[in-house]
Amino acid sequence: MRVLRVRHSRGFTLIELLVVIAIIAILAAILFPVFAQARDAARKATCISNLKQVGLALSMYVQDYDETICATTYADSCRASGAPGAAKSDASYVGMPGWPIALQPYAKNIGFYSCPSDPHKGGFAKTGSYCYEAQMVQGNLPGAYSGISASNADMKKVLPLSYSANYFLSNTTATPYHPTASDIPGGVSLAAILRPAEVFFATENGTDPAAGYAAYYITPGYGNSASPTNRWASGQRHGEGRVWLFVDGHAKWAKDTSYLKSPGTAKTQAELIAEYAGRGILTDPYTP
Repeated sequence: MRVLRVRHSRGFTLIELLVVIAIIAILAAILFPVFAQARDAARKATCISNLKQVGLALSMYVQDYDETICATTYADSCRASGAPGAAKSDASYVGMPGWPIALQPYAKNIGFYSCPSDPHKGGFAKTGSYCYEAQMVQGNLPGAYSGISASNADMKKVLPLSYSANYFLSNTTATPYHPTASDIPGGVSLAAILRPAEVFFATENGTDPAAGYAAYYITPGYGNSASPTNRWASGQRHGEGRVWLFVDGHAKWAKDTSYLKSPGTAKTQAELIAEYAGRGILTDPYTP
């Protein structure tokens, strides 16, 4: 007679399970930061590519418009007329679209205007601004409609914008090296820009959480304050820096300087412009 023997399978002991869990935890602690760094590197690369595409659109624009930069600031567009000294307000639109609208026929893709690390994309979402609304409608942006300025969410959806242009490139802006502005709407001529490989055209900007928009124009330090959520500081989305597009069309990442002089005290706009100029990122197109 055969005797049937039952085999009992041996399970894991509690100690063995704890060892396995500990190993998994150690591997996760090692790999997760690596994955996060890889993800940020990919997003930074996308951001550089986006701004290079904007640079290509700008180069095509200036070829069609007598070697002149497109409108880069509020005072170019949101004004009662094109005459010097005309009143500027959100209630007026002179018919000259800002750079995101002006370059769209050349860029042909709204996606180039969005940084994947920007959760807000509020550069063109100024609620209550007829000027911003009129530019969207004039540009025939898909989804734009009369009255869209009543909805911050709709404005962000139609034109999600993470980048802002250098408003010193406008004829309406007086600069340290060109202290008398003509106040004629439009951008400066390429011939007037003495160092196009160093003068920036656009860079990343953050959205003011209180206002819900960022503005499509900028200089280093524009909107800076002691709060880390201010428009300038929150534009630092890739490690310790942001991506810049220069007038000659090249784009690169550069490390930011601190937006604070000391704890609780913000640097001024002029101080930050000077600091970046010292690092080869110029704001004033007339810098010799």
